[in-house]
Amino acid sequence: MDILMIVVALVTGLLVGLLILVLVLRGSTAHASAASDDAVAAAVSAALAERVATAEVLERDREATMMRAAEMVDQKLDARLRQGTEQMTANIKMGTEKFAAGTTAVEKQTAEMAAEMRRMQKMMSELQEKTAGQHGAVVSQLREAALVTGQLQQTTGSLRDALGSAKKRGNWGERMAADVLAAAGMTEGLNFRAQKGIDSGGRPDFTILMPRQMVLHMDVKFPVDNYLRFLEASEDASSEADGHRKQFVKDAKNRVKELAARRYHEESESVDTVVLFIPNESVF
Repeated sequence: MDILMIVVALVTGLLVGLLILVLVLRGSTAHASAASDDAVAAAVSAALAERVATAEVLERDREATMMRAAEMVDQKLDARLRQGTEQMTANIKMGTEKFAAGTTAVEKQTAEMAAEMRRMQKMMSELQEKTAGQHGAVVSQLREAALVTGQLQQTTGSLRDALGSAKKRGNWGERMAADVLAAAGMTEGLNFRAQKGIDSGGRPDFTILMPRQMVLHMDVKFPVDNYLRFLEASEDASSEADGHRKQFVKDAKNRVKELAARRYHEESESVDTVVLFIPNESVF
């Protein structure tokens, strides 16, 4: 396009130069003949015709150049369009593949989560069943404990009624001691004596006959009051129950001191030991 403009400018300049030359010649040769004027006119006409022909050629070249330029632009646009279309198609395909892969991964994770939820639900069901079974066992044990506690309270009440006085407690304790000696294979009058006085004036509950003419004295003591209070104390009142237990131990120690003060062991036929029988093995 730039070359065409340069050519047109050169041709135009050339024609303008020729016209100026003609005018000068006409001015300097005004006296020339008419034949010379005709020749100049013919030359100018020829020059104009040539200019027109050149302009037409240039116009055709310009149009051809523009057509070629348009074709090149179209070709470039087509190429870019094809490239853009191919790139877009590739991107769409890649995006579709990624989406499909992501969908597969999500489906896999969803399946794994569903399986995990089913496993957790199964575990919860098993735990609930196990808990229900344990709860039933605990309830059953509590009922049994309540029954045993009621029986114990009933027994304690019966024991309190039976041992309401010191004399009753003494008689009951002596009977228990006699049963223990009999269970050991001893016979009253042969192996032991009951309520027989001794030289010091005392009267042991039992005197057990030992080898070499020796004897072993035994008294029966049953400090039952605080023991029964200990049994009756509520589990919630642990401090109260502990107080009754300590008092019972103190009562038992006092009975030991009382027995030692009677000096049964100082008798000439007595061994150096005396026995305190408490007729309740559960206190140990």
